Amino acid sequence: MSPSEYKHGAACGEYLEVRGARGKVRVIVVDQCPGCEPGHIDLSSKAFRRIDNYNAGLVKVSYHVVRNPDVPSLTVRVKEGSSASWMALQILNNGNELSSVQLVRSTHLQPLVRTAYGYWLAPQGAGTGPFIVVVRDRLAHRAVVRGIRLEPGKLQHTSVHLYQQK
Repeated sequence: MSPSEYKHGAACGEYLEVRGARGKVRVIVVDQCPGCEPGHIDLSSKAFRRIDNYNAGLVKVSYHVVRNPDVPSLTVRVKEGSSASWMALQILNNGNELSSVQLVRSTHLQPLVRTAYGYWLAPQGAGTGPFIVVVRDRLAHRAVVRGIRLEPGKLQHTSVHLYQQK
């Protein structure tokens, strides 16, 4: 996805429906394509084969963002290197573009800063946890995830969804 469409990481976790000459495929946005112009996306070989001849190279496609796709419950990854004094969280299975991620503190909500690499950063840290994380998307859905531990690199699966599943 082009940098302008990737929006400094905001599109990370969204789903696209991509249509080509042979059909359509649903894909998740995981990264930007620095050299791509708007309208140009890089697909995995598996996804590409679903929409066109893999050996064709560049092909004409159309795509749009899928609103509220069916996704598993939220999963949180604490970035490797995180500590009580610096922490970054990756929210997975969000489905829609996230608008904010916050930590519940004793007297306030601590907003985290979006990064271009798919994590939400607490540059001054947040202590040792466990944490309560508030996740919001651009469609005004809100979820509260409790019990996130300061365990860098581990996937922490939850039973919480950001929005009602179909």
